[in-house]
Amino acid sequence: MFARTVLISFHRTNAAFVRHSYKQIHLDRFNKPNKLLGISCFPRNASQVVHCLPKIEYEDVKKCYEDKNVLLVDVREPNELNETGVLPNSINIPLGDVENIFRSMSNEDFKKNFGRDKPNLDTMIVFSCMKGIRSEKAQIIANQLGFKNVKNYIGGWMDWVERTKATMQQP
Repeated sequence: MFARTVLISFHRTNAAFVRHSYKQIHLDRFNKPNKLLGISCFPRNASQVVHCLPKIEYEDVKKCYEDKNVLLVDVREPNELNETGVLPNSINIPLGDVENIFRSMSNEDFKKNFGRDKPNLDTMIVFSCMKGIRSEKAQIIANQLGFKNVKNYIGGWMDWVERTKATMQQP
């Protein structure tokens, strides 16, 4: 039977802090825990174990945009934001700039450009894009830079619009 070991990131909320830990599990050839645990897997390179990062969905994103301790980052291009709109309280860092900004930009420049403090390695960062594909790439980049609490909004802007319309149409 085919099985592989993966590293899964778990977050436990307890009172006013979020604790981050890792746990090894085994996935069968069908990757069944993938959907059950809400994680996404990606190979770092062909010789390494597959790593898994957490995803986040609409209801959790709604809670996050009200929390000043969470940084929402939309990685779409500025012209896309102008055409479609933006998530409330999010900042825009196009995918091509994510690594440079999080690696090299000073705290002062980050605050000047985005109106928010630059996140530390433990800050919760939620990445979003149109559908969740580019945001997953940004999540991988941030994780490789050492950020421990990064999440991908799997539905992205399209999910946000669809669900926001649905809640506005309910009586």
